[in-house]
Amino acid sequence: MRLLKYIIGNGVLAAMLWLGTVEDIPGARNIAIFMAWFMFIVSLGMLSDRTVIKVAPKLINMPVLVWFDVVLDCVLLALMLWHGWWVTSVAFTMHCVLMAFGRNRAKELSEAKTPEEGTQC
Repeated sequence: MRLLKYIIGNGVLAAMLWLGTVEDIPGARNIAIFMAWFMFIVSLGMLSDRTVIKVAPKLINMPVLVWFDVVLDCVLLALMLWHGWWVTSVAFTMHCVLMAFGRNRAKELSEAKTPEEGTQC
């Protein structure tokens, strides 16, 4: 199920980027820009340890390999840059950086947690 959500989410963004930039469809362009900015705003939550702890299992156990996610993000970013979406590209890059930070922070927090913390006496 998580893999399906990943495919749909990234597939819609990739399709809207393609249709908005290469095919020059204004509505698709607007949806792609909205999605990129929405992803950036949501990923600001990775700056909070409370949020990272809450979503840690999803961050650590991604439905795809991390390198695949990075390659896909780089392709989408290249498409944005090629077509001159400079400001949106910065927002999307910050989203990628914040998600990587959140993934690393989640691993650190899960490794630092001792078994005694999870039990109540």
